[in-house]
Amino acid sequence: MSSSRPPKRARRIDSTEPPDEDLPIVKAGTPPPELIPPAPFEHDDKFWYEDGNVILVAERVGFRVYKGLLAAQSDVLRELFSDSHPADAQRIDGSPVVYVPDRAEEVRSLLSVLVEGKSYITKRDVRFEDLANWIRLAHKYGIADLLENALALFRSLFPSDFASWARRGALQSMHHSITAVNLARLTGTTTALPCALYECCQLPIETLLNGVVFADGTTEKLGTEDAHRCLAALPVLGAQLAVAVTKIADIKFDNACPNPTRCMKEIGDIRREALGTLKSREICCNLLSS
Repeated sequence: MSSSRPPKRARRIDSTEPPDEDLPIVKAGTPPPELIPPAPFEHDDKFWYEDGNVILVAERVGFRVYKGLLAAQSDVLRELFSDSHPADAQRIDGSPVVYVPDRAEEVRSLLSVLVEGKSYITKRDVRFEDLANWIRLAHKYGIADLLENALALFRSLFPSDFASWARRGALQSMHHSITAVNLARLTGTTTALPCALYECCQLPIETLLNGVVFADGTTEKLGTEDAHRCLAALPVLGAQLAVAVTKIADIKFDNACPNPTRCMKEIGDIRREALGTLKSREICCNLLSS
């Protein structure tokens, strides 16, 4: 006869059964132990309203906001709130606590537009990180107008024609090109892919292979097929750059240059930069072929 016995179940504090020190105590009306986070969450510095009526928790950060305001803008969030049964929901000061699998920074970015107004997205100094968070969560939670506005700004950063790209200027960080490729794949914004993939080709080969780690500890990597596309493009881009360097070296000055000394210096700087890039491409190609 086996000496094994079924596992012990958690004891409710309102149970009439005798106490057992091996059992975890679970208060009536709270989630099972496996659903309770290992540490208390902290209040978000910005989005914690004392009169809020729902608490979103992401990465142990709590956001106390207004259920009706969020539900009116997202059918997915409305269903999420309605699926929280009162008998099972954890509550703080009467507000149900809803755990979401998103990063705290993503939720904070989303609330910046849902709570403070979508005119926020028209600011000229929008951080790319916020834009990426808007696109991800608007896509996930079905917030159509926010997704449309965010993608319009996204397409302006990664245009489909060279003239628009040349006018755009530099990205806030070249590492954002990896995020851009993944966002384009997520949303089907294929017009952004040529520009985003080209800019990925300017990254160090180690970054192409391993991705980039951001300040919050998350890692963004290209998909396998997109990484292969970039690696395959490096020799082609290197060859085209070599042709460009040759053309620059053949530049002749004439009377059209008002300041020959300055012109010579500028051309020299361009040559050195181009040759440096060409050398890095040569190293990458050698690594790929080894």
